[in-house]
Amino acid sequence: MSRAAGLRRTLVELDADVKGALEELTLPAGIVDAPGVLRWANGAAREVLGDDVVGQSFFRLIDPLDVRAVREDHARIVHGPGQARDSTATLLTPDGRRFRAELSGASLKNGEHVVGVFGIARLRPVEAEREQPAVRLTPRQAQVLRLLACGRSTVEIAAELGIAVETTRNHIRRLLHQLDSHSRIEAVVRAYALGLVDEPPSRA
Repeated sequence: MSRAAGLRRTLVELDADVKGALEELTLPAGIVDAPGVLRWANGAAREVLGDDVVGQSFFRLIDPLDVRAVREDHARIVHGPGQARDSTATLLTPDGRRFRAELSGASLKNGEHVVGVFGIARLRPVEAEREQPAVRLTPRQAQVLRLLACGRSTVEIAAELGIAVETTRNHIRRLLHQLDSHSRIEAVVRAYALGLVDEPPSRA
């Protein structure tokens, strides 16, 4: 008997109210269908995101710098083996608040076909002083910095952003200058201290 079949049998035996349990979770939880539309959100999620977010694209709630990575994770669950994935991203609420979200997602299947993703998020408000750091970066510099913080090499950054390697080197040089740093590691550590990246440096 598969784990899914075993779970269904146990729920039937217990006459369990799964929907009620999910609604009562204190952590925000939701279901995003295969195209990326938020189809259901529990009370904790609606309290943060608003009651009218259901039916909208989930990706519209993600900081533009993080959208690509979140889309890729969603696609891997839907079109790949369907394994669960954990990631982090900055969430933007309709009223302008920002939250750093730890996202855990797992596939929802109709037989063998993945039809969506069920996810749970742990949210941490982004501190106001981190939203307006003293160092001002262009959108491209912010993208390069985020990838540096993930441990990407110059060649990897260039490939991911679709720009020339020499252009990438120029962006990195300017970042080192703006952050008054002598190495990439020093620049990332300083950027983390200034709130320019929201998580400690680690390779994705």
